[in-house]
Amino acid sequence: MRSIPRVRVVVGALLMIGLVGCAPVAAAPEPSPTSTPEPSPTVEPAVGQSVLPLACADLLTAADLAQLVPSVRTVVDGEHLAQTLTAAAEAQGGVLTCGWALDQYQRTDWQNEVSLTVSPSTEIAISADTGAGFTWTPVEGEHPTGISGGCDLGDIAYCHAVQLRQGYLVELTVGARVSESAPSLAPPTLEILERVGSKIDGAGDPRAVVQSVGAADPASVCADADVRSIVEARGATGEPEVTTRDTRASDVPVTICTWPLLDDSEGIQVQVVPGGAWAYDRIAAGVSIGLLSFDPVPDADYLTGSGTGRAAIRAFGDDLIEITVPGRADDPAAWDALLAATW
Repeated sequence: MRSIPRVRVVVGALLMIGLVGCAPVAAAPEPSPTSTPEPSPTVEPAVGQSVLPLACADLLTAADLAQLVPSVRTVVDGEHLAQTLTAAAEAQGGVLTCGWALDQYQRTDWQNEVSLTVSPSTEIAISADTGAGFTWTPVEGEHPTGISGGCDLGDIAYCHAVQLRQGYLVELTVGARVSESAPSLAPPTLEILERVGSKIDGAGDPRAVVQSVGAADPASVCADADVRSIVEARGATGEPEVTTRDTRASDVPVTICTWPLLDDSEGIQVQVVPGGAWAYDRIAAGVSIGLLSFDPVPDADYLTGSGTGRAAIRAFGDDLIEITVPGRADDPAAWDALLAATW
């Protein structure tokens, strides 16, 4: 638990009252009225506010970060999201996500070195398979209570540790550019995760998740005429396959509509976060991740992305959507023209 700060009262001088002959003693001055302290401002509940009533800087201090990876800066802190619909869905469900990148990386060239995620659900299955071909080796030695983790000792070193704490699932991932540093990352990773857990213990009552209402049937957004006109212009035909992608916010999945293409590409996708329109500004101010980099379009209300393909993110009524299409030889001009003509 957090210690309660103590206030030390210092008496600067002793009042000495001297009696000289029969001289009268001066009356003590009237005490000045005590000012009433102003109450602390009340934080109004808002959509996208984390359930945990602590900020990223409260959980990981500069000293903690220096112990893990030197010369990092904050890139994801709740007000600045990674530019993915998964990040929007998790924030909408009360998840706190924090990220720190090396100083030399720019906003559109982000490599996360330290990430911390605090989820309000403890019913999430954490897999050691990262999906990137890494082999995780369990961390040896005595672990603090409730912490488990592993380190990859391949070409790029990572340590990943998790714990359940006061109804939260806490994940800390630390990367290093030099593989030899992987074994030395394990002890501080586990130690710092334990300190984070202690801060969570003293954080007080969790905040309520503010519900954001969107499309009752997210797949219906994929059938909207404005959406269909874009995907059909890029080769989509027929009805899409509809799936969902689970997130750390167990009650806010991402709905995905996919139109397969004959060229063996990943096809055309529309992703939907019901009620996610609130997150557009945070994503616009956020950092790119993965193979797509998004930027605002002047005098428009959507973001365009480029990388291995083309993409666009926008608020669509009360919802947030992302359209992703395979790259084409006439891009990016044709893609930009299509969006401008449609949206």
